Amino acid sequence: MVVHNCEQCSKKFTHKRYLTKHVARMHTNRVEPELSNRHLTCSLCDKTFPRLSHLQRHQLTHLGLREWNCAFCQEKFVQKAHMIRHIARKHPDEDSSSLNLKSETNGKSTSSGNAIINNPSTSTGISSPTPQASIPCSRLVKLFPCPHCGNSFYNSFDLNRHVEGVHAIFRCDRCKETIEGRRALLQHSMRCREEAHVCANCSATFSNKSLLRSHESSCNKLGSFLCIACQSVFAQRIQLERHLKKEHCHDWKCKNCEKGMKSATELKQHIKNEHSKDVCRYCQKEMNDDKAHVEKAHWKKLQSPKEITGNK
Repeated sequence: MVVHNCEQCSKKFTHKRYLTKHVARMHTNRVEPELSNRHLTCSLCDKTFPRLSHLQRHQLTHLGLREWNCAFCQEKFVQKAHMIRHIARKHPDEDSSSLNLKSETNGKSTSSGNAIINNPSTSTGISSPTPQASIPCSRLVKLFPCPHCGNSFYNSFDLNRHVEGVHAIFRCDRCKETIEGRRALLQHSMRCREEAHVCANCSATFSNKSLLRSHESSCNKLGSFLCIACQSVFAQRIQLERHLKKEHCHDWKCKNCEKGMKSATELKQHIKNEHSKDVCRYCQKEMNDDKAHVEKAHWKKLQSPKEITGNK
């Protein structure tokens, strides 16, 4: 195939007439300066068009001059391309091999391969007595097949919408489940929200009850963790731990070897492994019942939440 390259830009064309038209429109100013920026306006509806041919074609709709008739129904069209697209979409199973493409007004006819369409107002519909193979009208236009399921579409927009709606992979924001297709995602999201644990105060949703309870405590400004030393109440255990380290224990450092730890639990494990002692993780006192001592001397979890008074 011969390719015609534009010398002004990098565009390529399969026919020389397309290249000539491109150069005239994009690289040659053949229009008078005073008309170069002027748009042509329709006198009937005030719509504007950049070219006279566009305006003339548009005005045919106002005059009711639809010269392209569908051979299978009563629909009429201004442009031949619109008629061909209509026949391929609305009458895909009809036979197109014996039809003539002929307009109502000028009587001109053209053909493209074996697919030819006829105007019933000017022809009998039979172009040649020679028998031809039956060709469905669906082949009059280019189809866009889906690479996933093989379904065909008449334009790329419908194809992309189909792929996104049926085959694209999404992840649910609530339960993190992988869903195939946006339609399935919407249905899943509705079910997921109905089954989700919803905060009665702010309507936030959570995937399990523990996350909901933790959120409700902070959302309602209620806490269940009480510091025994200063009676401060916290919503989360980690907030209480930070408070104990800063205000009461000062540092997680072993009194036997002066080695520092990152947390109270790590300090307790270190003393047990290195010094063979079972001590309190906060004050390092030796004892047998660590849980009872912690609830009595350091902190405990309240059965009924109270208003938060401690700082994070």
